[in-house]
Amino acid sequence: MRSFYLALTLIVCAAAGLSGCATRYVQGNPSTVKSDDMMGDVVISEAAAEYESSPPACLGLMPFTVSKPSFAPVEDVRKAFHAHLAPTGIRLISLQKIDALIDPKAAADRNLQKIAEATQCDTLITGEVTDRKTRFWGIYSEVRTGARLKIVRVSTGKVIWDGHHTAVMRDGGVPLNPVSLVGGAVSAGVNLRDEQIKRTVHDLARRLVHAIPQLKYVDDMPVIADAKGMPPSESKPESVQGFLTSLEARTDEDKKNSLVAALESNLWRTPKDRLAIAEYLMRIDQSNPRGYVEASVAKLSLSEPTEALELAKKAVTIDAANPDHQFQLGRTYLHLNQADQALRPFLNAVSVPNPKSLHFNALGLAYNQTGRHSMAAAAFTKSLELDKDNPFSLLQLGLAHVGMGDEVEAAKIVRKSMIISIAANDAASARRSLNLFKAMNLNTRISEEELKAIEERIDKLAPV
Repeated sequence: MRSFYLALTLIVCAAAGLSGCATRYVQGNPSTVKSDDMMGDVVISEAAAEYESSPPACLGLMPFTVSKPSFAPVEDVRKAFHAHLAPTGIRLISLQKIDALIDPKAAADRNLQKIAEATQCDTLITGEVTDRKTRFWGIYSEVRTGARLKIVRVSTGKVIWDGHHTAVMRDGGVPLNPVSLVGGAVSAGVNLRDEQIKRTVHDLARRLVHAIPQLKYVDDMPVIADAKGMPPSESKPESVQGFLTSLEARTDEDKKNSLVAALESNLWRTPKDRLAIAEYLMRIDQSNPRGYVEASVAKLSLSEPTEALELAKKAVTIDAANPDHQFQLGRTYLHLNQADQALRPFLNAVSVPNPKSLHFNALGLAYNQTGRHSMAAAAFTKSLELDKDNPFSLLQLGLAHVGMGDEVEAAKIVRKSMIISIAANDAASARRSLNLFKAMNLNTRISEEELKAIEERIDKLAPV
């Protein structure tokens, strides 16, 4: 009976493709989990008790090993993990610096100690590729990449986090007629293209990075309610509860107009206040998408992405033509680590006559997270046509070029992002660009004197 259900799961996932089965994050010891229990896109991870009390302040990826010689080479897997760790904002030791410090003749523990001392980073990641196969049966294909990661606190030798996942992309199926036989064979063959293999590697990296506690992919995109960066109100408003109470004696139409005006104003800016206003609007007018999309934005800010997704879906159901609604739906998918699902609503958002730069940025983020860096570069380039010299767009464009292997162009773009941020006295953007510039080892593309000058100018900016 158990084998029947496993086979059924395989069939369902095969029909749905890589993104068809939702990821389940399970707390458990990766060493004791059976391979059969890994079905259904399950990520198994376990954090030691000290992780919460003393989380990593920095991370460095050691060279990956393989459980079987046939899985080598695996440097592309290591680079994918590095690319997905960089946008989380944690201090990341460049791969080149780690590789330069490694002594091939020394024991693994000794190399860990040497790198920790030289980089002043006490938490390093060791990785092993546990599965890597591409199989083709004429009408059915399968691409698999699996890895196990451990975060080691070098000073104590303890593993403070341990995670394992196998990403699988399947295509093709049982033919129902001669036409579907040909179609299935073509589909299965296409599935083995280099792009699909790369997508599987990045899916593996994205999911495992998502499982590491207290690390999040930072999108840094303004939300709909604050897209124009409204200044704080000069006058202190009444409490949101007082405002809502004052509406009770009014007509429903007057209430709706007042609630929408409140959401469009800058009087109540905290997520909880905006959520209270949006929920009131939803109660008296269930057909108004504004309440649902605003509630979804607030729920994301309150770290409740599952609830945010359902609200965004409702807004899109009511008014699918509104690009802001599609954008918010895509954002919720990104926050739920479902970048593939985010692509469709983002594409819908940019398909309108006058698309927003912000929406192209969102599309580029989704492409970067799924490893389609050339598509990401195209999206960010379009964003920059609409909003010239936007430091966020430039930074993300630089990351896309790193993913494509063009570090020379990436260094130029990220350097420009830093310079523009410095000129605008934007300390947060400048420091973010500088951190990623170093994390991706792009600092080797400029002179030490220029890097020092940039760092000094950033240090003189107003505090973040």
